[in-house]
Amino acid sequence: MLEGVVEQRVYLGMTTQVTVSLGGDARLVALDKQSYRASAEDRWEPGMRIKLGWHAEHALVLS
Repeated sequence: MLEGVVEQRVYLGMTTQVTVSLGGDARLVALDKQSYRASAEDRWEPGMRIKLGWHAEHALVLS
């Protein structure tokens, strides 16, 4: 599990791109498929501290 701070959120239609600072120069960019959010409190906002994790089968290694 990684911890970070949301830097920005960009709505891209069917997905939302979320950039998370992991400390230092490390950043992670995640795509959230369009899903129903009950309220504004459920959205990732810049400055919000979050925890990130994913299943191994959903990872793509680039080299």
